[in-house]
Amino acid sequence: MREGYFNKISMSSISEKVAINISTKSFICPTQFKYAYDESLKMLLSNNRFLVYDEFKKSLLIIAHYDTNIIIINKHTPKDIINICINNLSTAFGNKNLNDIRTLFCDKCINERCLSIPFYYESNGKYIGFGIINEHVLHNKLIVWEILWFTSLEENKGNGGTIWKQINTIASNRNIDAILVPSTNKAIGFWLKVDTEKFYLSDHIIRFDKIYVDETIKKICNEINISIENHIHINKNLIKYRKFYNNNSEKPYKWDTYGSTHIWYFRK
Repeated sequence: MREGYFNKISMSSISEKVAINISTKSFICPTQFKYAYDESLKMLLSNNRFLVYDEFKKSLLIIAHYDTNIIIINKHTPKDIINICINNLSTAFGNKNLNDIRTLFCDKCINERCLSIPFYYESNGKYIGFGIINEHVLHNKLIVWEILWFTSLEENKGNGGTIWKQINTIASNRNIDAILVPSTNKAIGFWLKVDTEKFYLSDHIIRFDKIYVDETIKKICNEINISIENHIHINKNLIKYRKFYNNNSEKPYKWDTYGSTHIWYFRK
């Protein structure tokens, strides 16, 4: 838990150059990358906020580049790649979300306590995963990543699980306290069964209208000893987030438990 945020910080010109080169797939000097990685990690783990929102994303981009194939979208991401991301997400989640998706891919954030992290996943020169994560800062202490939208192409090839593991790696390096997935009914099975190394699944999932939870999902929950509740029960990890539910100023989610199922993961 953090003690609070104080100064505002900026990245160096070396780190800026490295981030631009990652974004544009240009040559990256190993010595400069080592410097940029150390600086970015130090800034992300400090009790400070970034002066410029884009530098926050570029710092995440740099630490993600160290051991994942996830690329964080920023001002220097080529427009054609951004358009590919937007088109794939709108195809997966419908045109009703297109304006929100487009806004969050165009260097906009909700506020300084909710920073959006648009990303794509590249493997062997192919773009096969896309998403947006919201980083919520609660009471200047708890940092929660909300998986706002997430989709992968080439289903049933393990891409979704691979991307999820890499999101876990970045979240762990960022020292995130918890990850919240407001899941659709169709995706609940994936989120309950997907493997994770850095975070563990809460012992209950939350859905206000439990009657709409599919029988197949109930069976999976029984098999892995997960209960389905319509509110947060006493849980040594989840209880600290209870007061943020239905709190419009600090709630760490876009979709509530009336229209989605909340699945929580906590850092090991």
